[in-house]
Amino acid sequence: MIGKKAVVIDSIDIVNNTRKVLLFLCSEFQIKFSEKMLNWEVNPKASKLLQIEKSPYSRGWYSNVLGSRVFINKQQDLDFPEELNPLLEACMPYYNKLSQYRVTFNG
Repeated sequence: MIGKKAVVIDSIDIVNNTRKVLLFLCSEFQIKFSEKMLNWEVNPKASKLLQIEKSPYSRGWYSNVLGSRVFINKQQDLDFPEELNPLLEACMPYYNKLSQYRVTFNG
């Protein structure tokens, strides 16, 4: 990746502007866009998500993907453990720095 510009995209943009983000990524990486990218089968075997299904993280990290057909905004209030606040505060400058370089997608 030396000499290449990194692509930074906020996950909320993928949810809110799925088509625009995928069209951009396909163009950026010279991949043919397909409407099939916008939705998938709930059955992981039918949608070829086998590598995710076999992952030890599939039930936690990928449960929303495995149980959905499209990108969805599943906003929820999280009870962030107070003892992890120092870690969150330490990470925020990095998030904010990367956010300065993110590609934006309007409506």
